[in-house]
Amino acid sequence: MTDLTQSNGKATAPLTELLSAVADPVRLRLASLIAHNGETCVCDLVDATGLTQTNVSRHLSTLRHAGLVTGRKQGLWVYYSLSKPSSASIKQIIALVKKAIETEPELRDDLKRLKTSC
Repeated sequence: MTDLTQSNGKATAPLTELLSAVADPVRLRLASLIAHNGETCVCDLVDATGLTQTNVSRHLSTLRHAGLVTGRKQGLWVYYSLSKPSSASIKQIIALVKKAIETEPELRDDLKRLKTSC
C-alpha cells in the first residue's frame, strides 16, 4: 500500500485540483447548471448567471482542466457537459454539486433563469 504522506501529493493531485475547481463560487454555479441541464451552451450560462462571456469561459476552462466538464464546439458556440467520472471520488463530488441546489438559493435562481433562456 502506498503511503500518501510520502508521495508529495502526486497520488491525490487530480482530486485536489477538482476540489479546488468547485470550491470557487462561480465555478460551483456553472458546474451545478451543467449538472442539472445537461449539455449547455456558454451563451446560456452567460444569460443564467449574468456574468460576462469572458468570465464564464475562463471559469469553464478551469473546470475543463480539472476534468469536471468537457467542451464541444459547434460553429461559433461551445457546449459544455459533465465529464464521465473516472473514479468513485469524482462521482461523489459530482453528486454533491448536483445536491447543492437543494440548499443554495442562488443556484436555484440560476437554474430558473437558465430554463427560461433555453
